[in-house]
Amino acid sequence: MVAQAFQVMPNHGYEIEKNPSRKVFRAYDIRGPVAPDQLNENLCYSIGLAVGSESMALDHKEIVTGRDGRLSSPVLYKAFLAGLQETGIKIYDIGLSTSPLLYFARSHLKLMSAAVLTASHSPKHYNGLKIILNGDTLLDEKIQTIYTRIKNQKFLRSSTQEVKTINIKPDYINAIVDKHRLHDNVKIVIDCGNGAGGVIAPDLFRALGAEVISLYETPDGNFPNHHPDPIDIRNLKDLQKAVLTHNAECGFAFDGDADRIGIVNRSGDIIVTDRTLMLLADDVLNRSPKNTPMVFDVKCSDKLFQHIEKKGGIPHIWTTGHSRIKKKMQEFNAPLAGEMSAHIFFKDNWIGCDDGVLSGARILDICQKKGLPFSELIEQYQVGHISPEIRETIPFEEKKHEVIESLIAYAKTIPNIKISTIDGLRVSFTHGWGLIRASLTEPGLTLRFEGDTKDDLQDIQTQMTAWLHHILKKFSQSG
Repeated sequence: MVAQAFQVMPNHGYEIEKNPSRKVFRAYDIRGPVAPDQLNENLCYSIGLAVGSESMALDHKEIVTGRDGRLSSPVLYKAFLAGLQETGIKIYDIGLSTSPLLYFARSHLKLMSAAVLTASHSPKHYNGLKIILNGDTLLDEKIQTIYTRIKNQKFLRSSTQEVKTINIKPDYINAIVDKHRLHDNVKIVIDCGNGAGGVIAPDLFRALGAEVISLYETPDGNFPNHHPDPIDIRNLKDLQKAVLTHNAECGFAFDGDADRIGIVNRSGDIIVTDRTLMLLADDVLNRSPKNTPMVFDVKCSDKLFQHIEKKGGIPHIWTTGHSRIKKKMQEFNAPLAGEMSAHIFFKDNWIGCDDGVLSGARILDICQKKGLPFSELIEQYQVGHISPEIRETIPFEEKKHEVIESLIAYAKTIPNIKISTIDGLRVSFTHGWGLIRASLTEPGLTLRFEGDTKDDLQDIQTQMTAWLHHILKKFSQSG
């Protein structure tokens, strides 16, 4: 790990943001459009002051930082570092990186504080920050402490520290290769979507021993080929085509900061995350005691929960959000956790974070140990007829949580259904389930449905969307 130093001059010209936009400070990260009245250089400078102050107040005097490849990231990152520096905190900069690489760096350097500038899969004009303080990813009220420090201008200032740039990539690759080296030849296609995954994924999979066909690995914040969101099936078309063209065993796609993974098999079929989680859960449970806990978000399939119970594990359903799933995983000391949106977390022999690239490495390793190609092995894990994640915009975004509350109240009047309100409205029917919840990272609502048959899926989706439109009509009429 080679270190170099550079200095951001104290006379930087940034000003403290006196009226920070509350919209940017979300439930489990800081994220929003890059705009004068939302996320801008002065706000990033102020966030740097607040994060550095909070860390120093906890007596944690070092922090590791990184950024993604978005067009706005270099200038916003420079402003963020300038704010950090003024607090006197010692900064280790890993530069252009994925979020998982940043999480690994924090663990590897044995630090309690970290921050990565990224907007993950959000539109290209967005940016944001994922922050770790005291060893925990900030969410909910702890994110609001950053907002409050900025609003009240409660900053700790000290002598300006230099920024040390470090190359953590070789350590990360070695750590994964040591655990999951491949001995059998396998051809894969990876699609980095011009996101930050391009700085690590191609080298990692080649170091593992795979034959790699790499798509769109050069980071480009314009995302000229497709948007880096592997859950949207429209973004997987090039991956599907390349897998078929190159006769590859499977294909992996990553989002903008590579903490999520999308997968297609050798036939180009998209593998929903629930099935991948079954495969990974089996591997973990085979090496774990009975009643091992696992954590999954409310959007995951009932079939996943049933599968884990059958295998002797205990599935826990929790609210959507990578920070919330990570926190609940730590509370239960669960070795595996996951979200339908393809955040997959490992704690059995890793550091308890979500990592799309590591997920791919572990899948290939399991296939090798089983002596089966991925496309054959994954067929052992099936779900019902399941919809993708459906995003529905509504005309009154500021009232979306009220819409969900009214929808829950309406559903409680309907007989012969089982309701969960842990995150939005999840309804279990005798022939499947459905979910309608408010998105915390994007405008509007998120919906997902599953049925034992295609007709069951259509029936559940039709029923629940009818309930929703009934509620939305009432909101429209009330103005």
